[in-house]
Amino acid sequence: HDVYFSDNFDDVDTGAVSTFQGNKTATSFDVGLPGGPYPDGLVPGATYYWRIDEVEADGTTVHKGDVWSFTISLVEDFETNDCSFFPWSSYPHQSGIAGVAFTGVSADVERGAPVSWTLDQAPSGMTIGETSGVPIWMNPVAGSHRIRLRATNAEGYDIIEWNLVVADAYADQILVATKHVDFVVSSQMASWMNQWKPHDLIDGAWEWLRDTVGQQTYSGRQMVLLDPSMGGGAHSGNPIRMGPNWWKNDPVHGWYVFTTLFVHEQAHNAHHLVRMPEYNDWSWFDPFVHNMCEFAQQAFITDVLQNPQQYGLTGMAWINYQAFVRWLENDYEHRYKPYAAWLRKASHDGRATAREYSGDTYGAWQKIVHDLSVDFGPGILRGTLLAYRPDGLPRSLRREAYTSERRVTLLFSVLSALSETDLRQRFRDLGFPLDDDFFVAVRPQVEVTIMNLPTPGYQMWHQSPLTGHCYGLTSLDINQDEAVRCASRAGGKLVTIRSKKEMEWLKTTFGPRPFWIGLSDASHEGRWTWLSGEQVTYTNWMGGEPNGGTHENYAATNWWDQEGWIDVGQASLFQAIIEVIEPDPNTPKSPQVEDFETNDFSQFPWSSHGDESWDTTGQESHSGSFSAQPGSIEDGESTTLEVSLDCVSGDITFYRKVSSELGYDHLEFYIDSVEMDKWSGEEDWAEVSFQVVRGERTFEWTYSKDGSASEGDDTAWIDDIVFPN
Repeated sequence: HDVYFSDNFDDVDTGAVSTFQGNKTATSFDVGLPGGPYPDGLVPGATYYWRIDEVEADGTTVHKGDVWSFTISLVEDFETNDCSFFPWSSYPHQSGIAGVAFTGVSADVERGAPVSWTLDQAPSGMTIGETSGVPIWMNPVAGSHRIRLRATNAEGYDIIEWNLVVADAYADQILVATKHVDFVVSSQMASWMNQWKPHDLIDGAWEWLRDTVGQQTYSGRQMVLLDPSMGGGAHSGNPIRMGPNWWKNDPVHGWYVFTTLFVHEQAHNAHHLVRMPEYNDWSWFDPFVHNMCEFAQQAFITDVLQNPQQYGLTGMAWINYQAFVRWLENDYEHRYKPYAAWLRKASHDGRATAREYSGDTYGAWQKIVHDLSVDFGPGILRGTLLAYRPDGLPRSLRREAYTSERRVTLLFSVLSALSETDLRQRFRDLGFPLDDDFFVAVRPQVEVTIMNLPTPGYQMWHQSPLTGHCYGLTSLDINQDEAVRCASRAGGKLVTIRSKKEMEWLKTTFGPRPFWIGLSDASHEGRWTWLSGEQVTYTNWMGGEPNGGTHENYAATNWWDQEGWIDVGQASLFQAIIEVIEPDPNTPKSPQVEDFETNDFSQFPWSSHGDESWDTTGQESHSGSFSAQPGSIEDGESTTLEVSLDCVSGDITFYRKVSSELGYDHLEFYIDSVEMDKWSGEEDWAEVSFQVVRGERTFEWTYSKDGSASEGDDTAWIDDIVFPN
């Protein structure tokens, strides 16, 4: 038998020379021991692959065998007395586990040094480094804890507020961090995550939903918690809680947690954030549509299938993900069958409406939504989510859908417009009642909406076409005093509302929920004035408001159920709308971006070292005319481009392109000598992003080659780097 063994699936599958272990007659051979492959030992958490080919007696006829694999157990026993064992520890954990010491990251303030840090509000037992600003809690308690830090120097003080989510303590827990999400999982599931690397998929799902909704679903870090007490249950919020029945440590079903369940519960979070009750009246239809979670799930899965590398799916991970999708589609068919049988019987009995169905409504709806995506493309699903954003369908139109049947009809009208097909008969055949007169009446407005759908994306600041001013939203619910300071730090004031049109634009842009506005009678009871100093020319008090006397001297919107303003006390907690006249806060501060358009490295303190130097080139670029490219190196050599900068907390993003020998010649990216990611093979321009912690940081791009062979252009390029400085 010919034996192949390696930690690279593709190499074993293709029979690369480096994996060939010889022609064996014995029935076993050792690995990880002296004299065999990997003589220094196998790596915990790594996956190894082997293949055995049967060779006929003639010595030339070979029957290729299957590729098999095993994974070395990965156990975190914390005997290192830190979190250094796991490779994802480069992401700062901003969540905690009850009873496990928590060390936070220093908050960012734009003030000169020195700064003295104190705790204004924190759970009992938390301390903070006076000069470092690092909060420490040796014995955290489960729950969501509001943290309020004060940074003081000669210029004054800043208040930094955030929420720390601490998970309940269970046996065998490990905290795994991606860019946007903290997972508290068992060591078995941590091993699965280390093997299959779903981190890009998780962060991609988080960003996809954020961009679809147009707002972050929760401020700060999202936590996902394995909760042994929930069995087969799952619940949205922060943390998202999932019972152990969902966490299956096998190559296919493990993806269910990180695609279907995670996106499902995040979609619930998004629904509660933007408050889209116009299609949800808790009637018979809601168990089907289920907050439109399936629209999000199916549209995202299709996006992953079309762009697997964007979500980090290559090799065996990509093969297993496709197997998971096939399993999921079979599950759709299985769950739909009872509804199809009921529908046939109900049609025969003359009562064929989904209103009467008492079975697995959501299971039936999954198949219906999946078929829409297959027949009309995934755009029909994401387009529907965009249409139901606050800046999508006109509010006046959604108010007209005041019955269950009209809500159903409005949704199917949106789907018809997106598919450019009248879908009424399709949904009637599926058992859903429609209001034909309402369908015809709303169709023109719906089609106009579809032609002008919001563009997927997220930004903090929005420029109003009415005033030309820029408006932003604070990330947390804060009291009025902190809201004023947040606005001041952004160079603005709490929002001034001058007309009904401005108020409608704010609701459309930020959603129908409570916000602080810049109206107060704190200086003179009963005399309400704008903090901007402008005259009060428009008000929208609710009936009976203001009514708080001297106890309620500040104004907030109340847009949950009724429209209008209310007076509240200073300690109330809402998000705040900030208004900035100029400049546009979306405009990057120079020199934040390195686009190499100077055709040299003069804009930042760049340095290059290694076997050759990096240079700028006009032969390839993501945008503009130039990019940076490593010098030509030989086998076994490397070259590095680096820069050190004083950074705020945030993300570094850049575009990279690679043309090299797959799996051997890499473009590698490091922050403070910690490898964040690497790329090889043929990869076109794509944007990547990595979290950066405040302080002096060194960023390195290294192109390195193994000891033999070259493929493609044997080089890499980087461009359009955005630093968090």
